Amino acid sequence: MALLFCATSALGAVLKVPEQFRSIYKALLKSQPGDTVFVSKGIYYENIALVDDVVLKGEDQKTTIINGRRKGDAVVMGADRAVIEGFTIRNGRFGILCKATAPVIHSNIIIDNKGSGIMCIMSLPQIHNNVIMRNKWSGIFCQSVKAIDTQIENNVILENGYSGICCAKMTQVLIRNNILAGNDEYGVFCDRSAKRTRIIYNDFYENFLAGTSYFAIENKTNLHKLPMFKNPTMSITTFNYYCKPVSPMLKSGENGVDRGLMTLEMQTMVSVDKDNDGIMDDVDQCPEIPEDIDRFEDQDGCPDYDNDKDGIYDSRDKCPLEPEDKDGFDDLDGCPDPDNDQDGIVDASDGCPNDAETLNGFKDQDGCPDEKPQEIKQTLILEGVNFRTGSAELLDESYSILDNVFNSLEAFPNVRVEISGHTDNIGNARANMMLSLDRAQSVKDYLANRGIDPNRIAVRGAGESEPVGSNRTAKGRAKNRRIEFKRIN
Repeated sequence: MALLFCATSALGAVLKVPEQFRSIYKALLKSQPGDTVFVSKGIYYENIALVDDVVLKGEDQKTTIINGRRKGDAVVMGADRAVIEGFTIRNGRFGILCKATAPVIHSNIIIDNKGSGIMCIMSLPQIHNNVIMRNKWSGIFCQSVKAIDTQIENNVILENGYSGICCAKMTQVLIRNNILAGNDEYGVFCDRSAKRTRIIYNDFYENFLAGTSYFAIENKTNLHKLPMFKNPTMSITTFNYYCKPVSPMLKSGENGVDRGLMTLEMQTMVSVDKDNDGIMDDVDQCPEIPEDIDRFEDQDGCPDYDNDKDGIYDSRDKCPLEPEDKDGFDDLDGCPDPDNDQDGIVDASDGCPNDAETLNGFKDQDGCPDEKPQEIKQTLILEGVNFRTGSAELLDESYSILDNVFNSLEAFPNVRVEISGHTDNIGNARANMMLSLDRAQSVKDYLANRGIDPNRIAVRGAGESEPVGSNRTAKGRAKNRRIEFKRIN
């Protein structure tokens, strides 16, 4: 039985995506040294990190695609002896980032990444048989990569934004049998600290600058110069470096033996972009409708006319990425108004969302404008606190007056009061005494039910014994029927 497709083998298990795991990330998370993660054809919108001694293998390099969504590096190879092969890797910050590791990268198409196609920092990678093209920086960037075992060979590296290969900071690698074509500046650039890099049997042509800039080349006899390139900025003919016809590099390629060379298959694999939105049709979910580049899901290729899905088109939505909160306040501008009255209290907690709080030290968190109540310092006669005739039942108009008393007692929690009830002289004096006490108790009960500690309130019934007006007149008797508050501390 073939090792690749069995569930387990002597060399480790084969974990299948998406048959067994919905994402490459989840499969790698479960993998163990010696395992192979096999990924079927499809587009995988992921940013992944490889694992030590694990092989990540795509079914087909042109149709098994890792799309980094411009949210980071598409593939991070922070693992030793990890292998990645058989993928198209695109739309990452870097296509592949290698840092302080020794991975193997082969038989991939690494294309359209925001930075370099492959970024190697203090790593010892083996990079071979890849197509590395149209990356905005260099195809391969090596920094402090120093080992005779590090080889970059049999790759096609073309149309990158700076160099095909850039070597910096003491890099010492072997660059052999690569085609470097159409890069914006150099085929290979080595700074002075990377002068021991060996550049052997490569084919350079149609790079914007003179094909290669370097300080050391081994086996110069395998290179010759043809005056085929004209520098458009200097208007003079300069030279590119081509392999001699005897170069072993030229024996592969067209017959398909060396997949990394410019085979006929590669030449005819042209990416199509029907709607001219910069997203190739093979990954464009709306290939005939151009993406509206507005920094919202711009990688799927589909226009998003209402990004936040609040029913207000982005063309007139002042906050296209934040849905309107539809609360009856400025609902047509497309912006949520979490604090309509701008009093610093969010509407969800604001008792008066359209009326600003008055910040006066009294109930400043309820969101409602209010006046700070006065502290009770002397005896108060509560005008407007009325009861049913001959009863201790409060009438409705009394509650607004008592609410003011409640606010004062709540604002000044150290104040203790006495509530006294008073009557006129109509009726039995003993009955009036009991009625006045019951009425004082009714007021206390109301305040206690609102939350005032009943221990702060004393009650007293005075009956008809403490008149403030003449009981001979109706006006005087009305004044005598009253509730008084007196501070007692």
